[in-house]
Formats: sequence, structure tokens, C-alpha cells
Amino acid sequence: MSDADHFRANLETKVTAEFGSERDAERVADAAVRLREAEEVEWNSSFVAEKMTDAPKGHSVPEKWNWLLGYFGYGEEFAEYRIE
Repeated sequence: MSDADHFRANLETKVTAEFGSERDAERVADAAVRLREAEEVEWNSSFVAEKMTDAPKGHSVPEKWNWLLGYFGYGEEFAEYRIE
């Protein structure tokens, strides 16, 4: 299993456990893997899942991911990693 596969599997598990949405967890994990590989972002799966809990209450899982991107300064030029 590659590092990306390991990261993806761990993040999917953590996001599903935290927020209860398996499909959205898959989407977040896919976007996070692409961001890690393309931009050499050094986030680990625990950090991503934990930081997503800081997003405003009432946000959907994709909105929490998009909030996380904005929190760390990944603006419109990183739109390909956002989840709609």
C-alpha cells in the first residue's frame, strides 16, 4: 500500500467516524490526496480530521473541507481541490 493509499484510507475512516458521511469522506480524502501530491502539503490524516471539527457548526462535510482550505490560505487558485 502506497503512502497516498494509506493516507486516503485513514482519512476516510476518521472523517466517516467524526461526521458519519462515508461518501463525503471519500470525496474529502480524494481531494486531500490530490492536494498533498500536487502541492507537497505535509498534513496527516489525524490533523485533517481534527481541524475539520473546528469548522463552523452546521457546515456539511464538503463545507468543512472547503473551510479548512481557506483557513490555511488555499484560496481561489486552489479551486480544483474544493468540493462542491
